[in-house]
Amino acid sequence: MAAKTKALRVIAVASFVPAFPLLLAHGIVSHSPVPATGLVPLAFSAGASLFILVRQNKPVHDASEEAAHGEADSETPPDGSSHSIVTFAVDLIAAAALLIVLVFSWLESARFNGQQATLAAYATIPLLVNLFLHLYLAVRSFSSGLALHDLMQYLAWQVLPADCPNCEHRLRPSSPPRIPWLDSARRAKLPAAPGPEAPAAAWKVPRWFKRRASDESAALLVNDDEHDRYRDEPEEGGPSSTYVEDPVEVVVSPGKKSKKVKDSPLPADYESEEVRW
Repeated sequence: MAAKTKALRVIAVASFVPAFPLLLAHGIVSHSPVPATGLVPLAFSAGASLFILVRQNKPVHDASEEAAHGEADSETPPDGSSHSIVTFAVDLIAAAALLIVLVFSWLESARFNGQQATLAAYATIPLLVNLFLHLYLAVRSFSSGLALHDLMQYLAWQVLPADCPNCEHRLRPSSPPRIPWLDSARRAKLPAAPGPEAPAAAWKVPRWFKRRASDESAALLVNDDEHDRYRDEPEEGGPSSTYVEDPVEVVVSPGKKSKKVKDSPLPADYESEEVRW
């Protein structure tokens, strides 16, 4: 089916070659805008068909290269954009434009003489060919894009029993068919618009304010009373974190008391021993 579509696209491109001199000559001889204005939809038809042919041939080449390297993708359709909504819209617009030119040409043919009418008949043949081509392609794209054939089969299975009465085999499909246009609409993403940018600040924080803030934060982090820290009780056999003061050596000389002795209180037993000595 893809080869048939490509052949029709090639015919649409090739039909512009004989149509150009015929339509141009008829417009010069008859001084009538129709059917010479059919060159505009014919040029659009040829350009769109050529573009679609290039797009349809591109995935085939990519798939052949990937298959040569062993990386072929089985989900890629062979005909590229056969289910595209844009393809359907292009064919529909081209067919409508060609039909409008043909209708006005038939209305103006009554005032043409024999030679002009014959030339107009030959000139409108490429227009008729392109009209039928684009109508067929538009109907085919509409049918495949909405999966009308599969939908008709699915609806027909709803009338019949779900299971076979003899072998009890499941006959009715469990889910409706996949619609290509609906899937492509779900995957479509709108271009993200850039958000508004915030204006840059026109003022800066003074240096003295930064220095003052840093000094105050440093003062809050300093702990002057180091001995007030919480210490856990040491476990049995473990290292102790309790601070133990070193013993102070007391030196006693006869007839003279040490300054440390005066400053520090002495026990009662020590005074009695000094008197005896």
